[in-house]
Amino acid sequence: MKTPKRFQFNHLKNLRFRNWTFHNRLIVLVLGFTLVPLILYAYFSLHFFRQSIIHSSEMELAHIAKSLILLCEAQEALDRLKKESALPPVADAVTRASPSWKEGNEYKSLKSIIKGIQVADTGFAYVFDRTGLSVVHPDREGEILFQSQPEKESAYLKKIRDKALGLPLGVIETTRYDSVGHKQGDSFPRRRIQSYGYFKPYDWIVVVGAWEDELIAPYYQGRNFFFVLLASVGVIVGFAVFFLSHYMMKPLVQLTEAASRIAHGEFHTVKPLGSKDEMGQLTGEFNLMVLKLQQDRIQQLTEWNKELEKKVLERTEELQKACSQIVAIEKMVSLGKISAMVAHELNNPMSGILSYSKYCEKIVKGGLINGDQTGDLGECLEMISREAERCGNIVNNLLIFSKKSYGEFTQSNLSQIVERSLRVIDHSLKVHEIVLEKEFGAGDDLIWCDPSGMEQMFLALVINAVEAMEKGGQIRIQTDYSRKQDITIQISDTGKGIPAEILPRIFEPFFSSKDSKVSSGLGLAVVYGIVQSHSGNITVKSKVGEGTAFTILLPRTPSEKPNVEASLSQELYSKRI
Repeated sequence: MKTPKRFQFNHLKNLRFRNWTFHNRLIVLVLGFTLVPLILYAYFSLHFFRQSIIHSSEMELAHIAKSLILLCEAQEALDRLKKESALPPVADAVTRASPSWKEGNEYKSLKSIIKGIQVADTGFAYVFDRTGLSVVHPDREGEILFQSQPEKESAYLKKIRDKALGLPLGVIETTRYDSVGHKQGDSFPRRRIQSYGYFKPYDWIVVVGAWEDELIAPYYQGRNFFFVLLASVGVIVGFAVFFLSHYMMKPLVQLTEAASRIAHGEFHTVKPLGSKDEMGQLTGEFNLMVLKLQQDRIQQLTEWNKELEKKVLERTEELQKACSQIVAIEKMVSLGKISAMVAHELNNPMSGILSYSKYCEKIVKGGLINGDQTGDLGECLEMISREAERCGNIVNNLLIFSKKSYGEFTQSNLSQIVERSLRVIDHSLKVHEIVLEKEFGAGDDLIWCDPSGMEQMFLALVINAVEAMEKGGQIRIQTDYSRKQDITIQISDTGKGIPAEILPRIFEPFFSSKDSKVSSGLGLAVVYGIVQSHSGNITVKSKVGEGTAFTILLPRTPSEKPNVEASLSQELYSKRI
């Protein structure tokens, strides 16, 4: 999976030096200005130290080679003196030296001196002539070096011979080349340094050589010690810079955190440092600024609080007036719904009254009253009287409900309140073929409440249940009086149910899932306000196609909660805010 280019760019952008924290910048800068010069100094010092050791080693090899040439001259001088004092010998054809120079003790002593020279660990001196014959050598004396040595080594020896034969008397030359050690069994080439000179009387090429790494062994020891010292200094300086920078940055971090808290409305001072430097002065001035901001903030909040209280009081009064009107409107809406039910319900008994009254009128006008018709006439009049009484009860219950006033709390029997509420729509339930089941619990049903508000609450819930069922169905009202502190009421139906997505909003003012022309969206909001005014709680469970159940929990004891209008106004106010 490829990383998006934007992510890669942002990740690299964070690595820029200007995006680092000041703490990290300070550490990098201090380490850079301390360790980098130290590393450079160490590098150049070690380089010059190495060159110096190599140069000193070359000078030492050259001095040894020159000393050996001088010894050869001394040997040759002694031999010449012996030659002049003795009988004239036959001179050597090449060197013109007396043949007796290789026979004396001086020659043996010279060879032992040359063989005894050791430079560094494995360096040595040796002598060979122009033919490559090893005249003096620690372990290859008598060999032809041009033939016994590897090809590359032989080539270097031939170059040494050619250069040596052209050197003036007493002049020493130094050369460096890569060679393979023959004593240690080395398999990799090593740099070798050799100083050489030519002594013509004996046709000797005197060579003093050693391995470069052995000559500069002190350099390696000093270098390792210097690296350890440099690493130790780097670690010590790094820790010192880290802790010192942390100590120096601590006041700035505290000031930054305090400034961030101020931006979020928290005015807290910073602990004084106790120092009189610039950071201590900055901390003191910052704390002074925070104190002044606290004072200004308190004064500003006080003024805002007074202004807010004033506006809240004004707004509350307006909302209370508006909500009183809303409650009255909702009551009228409920009355309208009830009136529609009542009108439909009154139609049947009025039709019967009209029919029976016309029948009686026909009998009376026809003058055909006899014994049998008198009985029929009495039955008709009795039916008319019963139906008229029925209509009167319906209208009376409606008038009683419409004249109730709200906000008057008293000790009442909850079962009686439920019964009074249901009388208004009792006949409407029969017309819609809805079965009403009442299950009143055993025990004391006394409760401190607003009876008129409770009646409207029950009526609104039952009307909603009726509207949720087209024709036929069941409404159940259950009460539980078993607890001393509170009572429980449950109103359930077998209607179409409430969809889950709108269930959390059913108690919001002006929210309705019905047609806005039919419903104002305040019925359940008023129910919620009535429950809140009694310090109660209302919950709902519903499933589409199975029905809805409202559960109301009301305390028995008096409450300091506001009445219905005040509770509803508070609810509307909170929703709008």
